[in-house]
Amino acid sequence: MDFRTPVRPITTDIRIDHRHPVVMTGSCFTGNIGRRMERGLFDVLVNPSGTIYNPLSISRTIRNSIEGKHTNGSDLVFHDGLYHSMDHHSSFSSCDRDDVISRVNTSADLTREYLKNASALIVTWGTARTYRYVPTQSVVCNCHKLPAGMFETVNLEADDICRDWSMLIEELHSLNRNLNIIFTISPIRYKAYGLHESNLDKAVLLTAADRLVKRFSDRTVYFPAYEILLDDLRDYRFYAPDMIHPSETAVDYIYEIFSKSFYDEATQKFEKQCLKLTSRLSHRFMTDNIEAINEFKQSTDSLAAELISKCGEVAATIEKFRQ
Repeated sequence: MDFRTPVRPITTDIRIDHRHPVVMTGSCFTGNIGRRMERGLFDVLVNPSGTIYNPLSISRTIRNSIEGKHTNGSDLVFHDGLYHSMDHHSSFSSCDRDDVISRVNTSADLTREYLKNASALIVTWGTARTYRYVPTQSVVCNCHKLPAGMFETVNLEADDICRDWSMLIEELHSLNRNLNIIFTISPIRYKAYGLHESNLDKAVLLTAADRLVKRFSDRTVYFPAYEILLDDLRDYRFYAPDMIHPSETAVDYIYEIFSKSFYDEATQKFEKQCLKLTSRLSHRFMTDNIEAINEFKQSTDSLAAELISKCGEVAATIEKFRQ
């Protein structure tokens, strides 16, 4: 008797490897998967605009990057001594206005360059509940702790999301005809909404993703991260202490299914070798034995050289990881 409902790796022609960049954007779940890909030395750009949860804000940051839109600072909001971009995570906020402008524009340029060459864009939607900034009547990525009265709550419908993303997918395809899009829904529930309301919220996202994948079946696919946690790993053992976020074990399990879905056997084997290197690069020495330290570093450099000889593209990701 089977007491589980396991989710198997999906069947798809979409492939991710170490020779082609990948862009990831969306909720904090994107970061969980992205960090694992970074340790595997994939060339991945993770949440270039910071963590973003709702589909419309995610699409706007991508669209701004595609169209090469830059800010001159006129759209920044000053509050409590900080300048904020309403289209970016609070990690972009600063007391230095020019610094915010520079980082926002640099992020947009970097995202566009990655998208032009990427094999895949991985998008994780977190919630269909958004907030409209009253002074501009625009849906925002982050409220930045501004007074609540400056915002209106907006619950997106599947039609809203599909209309916006259908246009964006066409724009992405015009920029890069080889780009595939992998949609996921964050398995993190919004307890603050109420569990029933959270389920309704996720249903909107699931419906929108399903419609888009059917409409653009030649370039999009849905990966069931949401179903893996809520149906396959249906046990609070796989949650963090807050009983909302997935535990590291759960994310590892989801990533294992993800890798089997999108990496071929050669890529999976190469990733294991890359993980050996990044483990060595992360090592902190507990000895002052210079000879032992030098021997370890030489072995590490030899492994790096071996990986580069097999796939020259990882030279840049190894250097990035060293930093």
